Amino acid sequence: AVVELFNGNEKVAEKEITGNDSVTFEVNKYDASGKEIKYELKEKELEGYVSEVKKDENNYEFTNKPENPEKITLKASKKWLGVTNYQNLKAVIELLNGNEKVAEKEITGNGSVTFEVNKYDADGKQLTLEQIKEKYTIKETNIPEGYKLESISEPEEKDGVIKYTVTNVKDKEVYRTLIAKKQWLYRSGNEMSDRKSGSAG
Repeated sequence: AVVELFNGNEKVAEKEITGNDSVTFEVNKYDASGKEIKYELKEKELEGYVSEVKKDENNYEFTNKPENPEKITLKASKKWLGVTNYQNLKAVIELLNGNEKVAEKEITGNGSVTFEVNKYDADGKQLTLEQIKEKYTIKETNIPEGYKLESISEPEEKDGVIKYTVTNVKDKEVYRTLIAKKQWLYRSGNEMSDRKSGSAG
């Protein structure tokens, strides 16, 4: 990258900087009349990157980040355990960054949804699987009545994709067993011990 030194709108000098290195400029502090000169450092635009600058007195720190950061895919797949007619069952999968919801997608049957997140941290280092696990969380909401979440698997990496499995089962607490008991009475109102025995007199 190239760092330029300006005095007002006038460019005084420029120097090339490589990697995470640094450059210095030696300048006159005062002009011919004894007035202090105000300088400013700027970085030339670098195609494909966005530049951020922090200034502390005469020290400038330029940080470059990709305009379109490389992404990694998080994939959540559904599994309805012990459920026969799951094809039209719908739920919502949420992606959280800490406690903040980043995105949500509806999922149907044993389908899957994907989310794209930055592959690198703020320092440009690639996130490890453990860091992704700490940073992002998969959550399920809007589960159909009569079903519940059983588990969300630990993330695992396969072919460059971070995969989760979201498993649902029937919620037994919403089901009750109803027992129908049959009773036959004589016309007089007395209980019959056997429907086929005796006569209704």
